[in-house]
Amino acid sequence: MVFFQHDRPIFAYLTRCCHVGVTTAPMETYLQKNFYKTGSLMANACRAAAMLENKDRTTCDAAFQYGRHVGLASAARVKVNFV
Repeated sequence: MVFFQHDRPIFAYLTRCCHVGVTTAPMETYLQKNFYKTGSLMANACRAAAMLENKDRTTCDAAFQYGRHVGLASAARVKVNFV
């Protein structure tokens, strides 16, 4: 089971964004930050692998999105307490 604890950094970050008047939604801000922090490496690595295989642009874009989601999931996994 996966539990979300309020003392985790993700909750503190999202709560802080709500109180300081961030113009974008807190979850969007969190996902964007994590994409630039960890997800972009995986996304671009997947795109590069598809490009090296001479795949078409649609496949390269799909590989990028796949890598983006894997990178974001990896970052979120660190923030969630697995019991």
